[in-house]
Amino acid sequence: MAGYDRRAFIFVLYARILYECSVASAREIQVFCWNASSIL
Repeated sequence: MAGYDRRAFIFVLYARILYECSVASAREIQVFCWNASSIL
């Protein structure tokens, strides 16, 4: 059960990052998205 919760959390986190990146217009946010996507 713990493994499933962890995967769900990672999925939600990843989806949120993708959403934030899709609506981001500030260059700093886009740079953060590049760093976050490279980590994930």
